[in-house]
Amino acid sequence: MKLKYLIGFMGVSVLSLTACNNVENQNTTTNNTSIPTTTTSGEESTTTTTTNENKKYDKPTTIYLAGDSTVQTYTEQQYIGGWGQFLDLFLDDSITVKNAAKGGRSSRSFINEGRLYDIVENGFNYTFTENGGKSIGSQITEGDYLLIQFGHNDDDTKTQSDTSYMYERMVPLGTPVNGIYPTTAPTNKASTTSNLPSDMTDKTKTEIAKYGNSYYAYDAAGTNGTYKGYLKEYVDFARSKGATPILVTPVARVKFSGDQIVGGPGLHGDNFAYVEAMKQLAAEEDVMCIDLFAKSKAMLELATVNNANYLMALKPNALTGTWPYGYDSTYNNPDLGYEGIEATHYNKYGAYLEAAYVAEALKSFNDSTVTSHGTNRNTGKNGTELVEFSDLINNKPEKYVVSSNLMPKEKITALEGTVDSKYINLVDETRTFPDDTEFLAKMALVPAVDSITIDNVDDAETKLNAAIDEYNKLNASDRKPEYATNIKNVQAKIAKVRKDAKGTPVASLEFNAATGTLTTTSTPFFTDGNNVTKSGNAYKIGSSYNNADEKYIGVKFNATGTAYITVNAYKSDSAKSVNMDIKNIITGIKESVVIEGNSDYEVQLEVSGETEIHIYRQGGTGLMINSITVEVYSK
Repeated sequence: MKLKYLIGFMGVSVLSLTACNNVENQNTTTNNTSIPTTTTSGEESTTTTTTNENKKYDKPTTIYLAGDSTVQTYTEQQYIGGWGQFLDLFLDDSITVKNAAKGGRSSRSFINEGRLYDIVENGFNYTFTENGGKSIGSQITEGDYLLIQFGHNDDDTKTQSDTSYMYERMVPLGTPVNGIYPTTAPTNKASTTSNLPSDMTDKTKTEIAKYGNSYYAYDAAGTNGTYKGYLKEYVDFARSKGATPILVTPVARVKFSGDQIVGGPGLHGDNFAYVEAMKQLAAEEDVMCIDLFAKSKAMLELATVNNANYLMALKPNALTGTWPYGYDSTYNNPDLGYEGIEATHYNKYGAYLEAAYVAEALKSFNDSTVTSHGTNRNTGKNGTELVEFSDLINNKPEKYVVSSNLMPKEKITALEGTVDSKYINLVDETRTFPDDTEFLAKMALVPAVDSITIDNVDDAETKLNAAIDEYNKLNASDRKPEYATNIKNVQAKIAKVRKDAKGTPVASLEFNAATGTLTTTSTPFFTDGNNVTKSGNAYKIGSSYNNADEKYIGVKFNATGTAYITVNAYKSDSAKSVNMDIKNIITGIKESVVIEGNSDYEVQLEVSGETEIHIYRQGGTGLMINSITVEVYSK
């Protein structure tokens, strides 16, 4: 039995489910259809289910998930989520979810790796851990369901610098005829050892060698688009096993133009071509389809460009901690390894909302009052396909995944309200949001800035950290600008008091870009001489070809103690995220700061004897350096 506990929220508005096609269908029912009916009394609505007495569940139902990183399961501690790992929260105990999804996989590579069905090829030795290391085909049986979501890694509309993406993942759409993309069967098996493309990387050759003698290869020739062809293979395979296939359009990526999510190269194609192709196949093959793309796109647009980031995963997505407070404290904190926001992968909360949309769709398929599903509602090639377990989907989830409190609570309420409460009810009138009472109480214990001295600086820092812990728990709507300002003022005073207490530095260096000279032979300041240029009264560390670590301004000196390195800097493009890394290349120790505006940025590094410090740009298009000061204090 699954552990059941529930925390909800207040406030719901209703949005109708967007189906994968707009074909109208008559309100037909069948002998084994379970239809939920809704009655309303006052402020509350209740859902009851009428089940035909002939309806039987001969065995527990299993839902298999075939998909990519936006579907896969991640650890509880990671600040990244796939909707597949949360779908189980909306299902009855008699239904099992087996998530075979894996990041980086396309409709083609998922088959090549033996994840859909077992590959019988001499030399096949590809192994994986998802779904217990077993193919879906080795387990799926009559009465089960296969949810299929691919598109992110299939998309070949974006030019890739690494050709392995083409040969390992990508699947072409082909040339549409009258707007309809071709459905070309994937018959173009190629040798894994001979006649390989000349630009195929050694890494890719090693990878495909695991597939055996042959594999489905990338084919972009003319109209031979195989994306719909591969999806059809999943559909046909599920039906051959007596299982029900359900197509799920790929979730939206975060690319805003004004207040709208837009398509384009690498964004499911122009006009979201890959999404449209899947919906075309659903209509052509009479497959039930969930338009999760439309729901996730609407979710991001409702969040707006200012809040959509709070639904996305942190980079690198391996950052771990306790959700959601660990995420909140890591966000915008480079000292904890934060490197920015994902545009593709969702965090736990964003993925949870997507799982709710999927459950909502599954439960609504057999609702005879819904006609917008068209032919996908309750028919199939054999005329018997139904979501027969729709009455076993919980009206309420078993667990509420708490949102990041960086998002305003009114926006959280609005987003959760997009789940149609007729099918999935996330409302809990007892839910409360944190307020600023505890933060203000802890902040009141921190000594006033003017009263912080060397005698009480440790106590001041301890109390400030306790206040910051409470600050990180607040909703964004409760975070007033003066709160952040007060925290920064105290932090600055603490740093100054400690620095002043060290007395006279044993070594100090200063460089002013407006008047100084920066060349490869100057000492003690120097540059790598490649893409570090004078720009007005500043020096610019510009964009790098491969890695920003190749572009730096450096300083050499001989001293032992704590080096306080202050860089007055700003970013050349205010819209781009820029980090500045300051690294002691002798010890390898590095400190990183986020460049927000034209200001002094200080880090501390321990040094001993001959020392070389490099200042790098990470991200963005340019780091502008006005001045650099280095002061070393003995221990």
